[in-house]
Amino acid sequence: MQLLHVLTGLLAGASVAIASPASEPDTKLKARQFNYGKCNGTSCKIALSNLRCQIGSCTRQSGAGDGSTCWIDDRDQKVHCPGRG
Repeated sequence: MQLLHVLTGLLAGASVAIASPASEPDTKLKARQFNYGKCNGTSCKIALSNLRCQIGSCTRQSGAGDGSTCWIDDRDQKVHCPGRG
Protein backbone atom coordinates (compact mmCIF):
# COMPACT_ATOMS: atom_id res chain seq x y z
CA MET A 1 0.00 0.00 0.00
CA GLN A 2 2.82 2.41 0.87
CA LEU A 3 4.58 1.56 -2.38
CA LEU A 4 1.48 2.61 -4.30
CA HIS A 5 1.43 6.00 -2.53
CA VAL A 6 5.15 6.54 -3.20
CA LEU A 7 4.82 5.69 -6.90
CA THR A 8 1.74 7.91 -7.25
CA GLY A 9 3.60 10.80 -5.62
CA LEU A 10 6.62 10.35 -7.89
CA LEU A 11 4.44 10.17 -10.99
CA ALA A 12 2.48 13.29 -10.02
CA GLY A 13 5.69 15.21 -9.28
CA ALA A 14 7.23 14.23 -12.60
CA SER A 15 4.15 15.28 -14.57
CA VAL A 16 4.13 18.72 -12.90
CA ALA A 17 7.83 19.22 -13.68
CA ILE A 18 7.35 18.28 -17.33
CA ALA A 19 4.28 20.48 -17.80
CA SER A 20 5.88 23.67 -16.45
CA PRO A 21 6.85 26.08 -19.24
CA ALA A 22 10.49 26.84 -19.89
CA SER A 23 11.63 30.40 -19.39
CA GLU A 24 12.31 32.31 -22.59
CA PRO A 25 15.82 33.62 -23.21
CA ASP A 26 16.33 37.35 -22.73
CA THR A 27 17.13 38.42 -26.29
CA LYS A 28 16.85 42.05 -27.22
CA LEU A 29 17.97 42.01 -30.82
CA LYS A 30 17.37 45.13 -32.86
CA ALA A 31 15.77 44.55 -36.23
CA ARG A 32 17.83 45.65 -39.21
CA GLN A 33 16.38 48.63 -41.00
CA PHE A 34 17.24 50.04 -44.38
CA ASN A 35 16.10 53.20 -46.13
CA TYR A 36 16.06 52.43 -49.85
CA GLY A 37 16.57 54.83 -52.72
CA LYS A 38 17.73 54.93 -56.35
CA CYS A 39 21.03 55.86 -57.92
CA ASN A 40 20.84 59.29 -59.54
CA GLY A 41 24.00 60.14 -61.47
CA THR A 42 26.84 59.79 -58.96
CA SER A 43 24.67 60.00 -55.82
CA CYS A 44 21.94 58.06 -54.05
CA LYS A 45 18.52 59.72 -53.98
CA ILE A 46 16.57 58.73 -50.87
CA ALA A 47 13.28 60.57 -50.33
CA LEU A 48 14.10 64.11 -51.53
CA SER A 49 17.82 64.06 -50.65
CA ASN A 50 20.75 63.29 -52.94
CA LEU A 51 23.36 61.63 -50.73
CA ARG A 52 26.99 60.92 -51.58
CA CYS A 53 27.85 57.20 -51.75
CA GLN A 54 30.08 56.24 -48.81
CA ILE A 55 30.43 52.57 -49.74
CA GLY A 56 30.40 51.61 -53.41
CA SER A 57 29.45 53.84 -56.32
CA CYS A 58 26.40 54.71 -58.42
CA THR A 59 28.17 55.28 -61.75
CA ARG A 60 27.56 53.09 -64.79
CA GLN A 61 31.31 52.45 -65.11
CA SER A 62 31.32 50.86 -61.63
CA GLY A 63 28.51 48.48 -62.58
CA ALA A 64 25.51 50.37 -61.15
CA GLY A 65 24.02 53.30 -63.09
CA ASP A 66 20.85 55.37 -62.83
CA GLY A 67 17.91 53.56 -61.25
CA SER A 68 19.98 50.99 -59.34
CA THR A 69 18.93 50.44 -55.74
CA CYS A 70 21.02 52.08 -53.02
CA TRP A 71 20.37 52.24 -49.27
CA ILE A 72 21.29 53.55 -45.84
CA ASP A 73 22.05 50.80 -43.33
CA ASP A 74 20.69 51.66 -39.87
CA ARG A 75 23.59 49.87 -38.14
CA ASP A 76 26.43 52.00 -39.50
CA GLN A 77 24.49 55.02 -40.88
CA LYS A 78 26.42 54.86 -44.18
CA VAL A 79 25.09 55.21 -47.71
CA HIS A 80 25.68 51.93 -49.56
CA CYS A 81 25.72 51.97 -53.37
CA PRO A 82 25.78 48.81 -55.51
CA GLY A 83 28.73 49.53 -57.81
CA ARG A 84 32.41 48.87 -57.22
CA GLY A 85 33.92 52.00 -55.81
